[in-house]
Amino acid sequence: METPFQSAYAAKYFRTQLTPYTSNPHILVDDGLETPSIYMTSPSAVKGTMVHAYQDLVDLGVCTDIKSFTASLAVEKDTQVIGRLNIQASGTLTWGLNQIALNLSLSK
Repeated sequence: METPFQSAYAAKYFRTQLTPYTSNPHILVDDGLETPSIYMTSPSAVKGTMVHAYQDLVDLGVCTDIKSFTASLAVEKDTQVIGRLNIQASGTLTWGLNQIALNLSLSK
C-alpha cells in the first residue's frame, strides 16, 4: 500500500510545483536567452523547478537518490508542437519498514 501512495504523492507534488507554468501561460524561450518578463521561461528554469521539487520529496522521506534523478532528468522543447515542453524523469522511492527480524538469546 505504501508504494502506490508514495507514487501518487510524488506525482501530485510535481504537478503542484509546475502549476505556475501552466496556470498562467508562459512564453517558451531557448536556454541561454535572457528572460525579461516573468511570463517567459526556458527548459533549464523548469528543470531547476523539477530538481528543487525532488529535493523536497527527499527531505520529506518520500524519495531518495537525487543524484541519479538529476542525471536522468530531461527537459526539452517539443519539435513538433509549438509551446510544448517535454519532461522525462525517473526517481527512486524510499523503502518503508515492513519487517523486523529479531535474534534473541536468553541465558540463565
